[in-house]
Amino acid sequence: EIQFHLKNIGVNPGPSGDLPLEVGIVDHQGETSKLSLTGDHFDNLRFGHWQTCSIPLSEFNWKKEKQDISGLSSIAFVTLTVKNNGHVFLDDISITFSN
Repeated sequence: EIQFHLKNIGVNPGPSGDLPLEVGIVDHQGETSKLSLTGDHFDNLRFGHWQTCSIPLSEFNWKKEKQDISGLSSIAFVTLTVKNNGHVFLDDISITFSN
């Protein structure tokens, strides 16, 4: 999963509003898979407070087996794209793999 802490101080102040943020992963071949963050990705939607965002890698177009020829083959970097004006702080970004 990709996990990070986020503090929203200026975007969509409603407690259940989806943030206008898009997270992407790019492989070493330049292929990209993106998804928009929703309230389901957060542990506790509270405007103006730190919260944890967790995104399972299975939500991306990701290779799950070596025989799978579609999807990403590796992670070169993670992208974050903002779709609106506002103020969002990010901290402690990590990628965790499990078998």
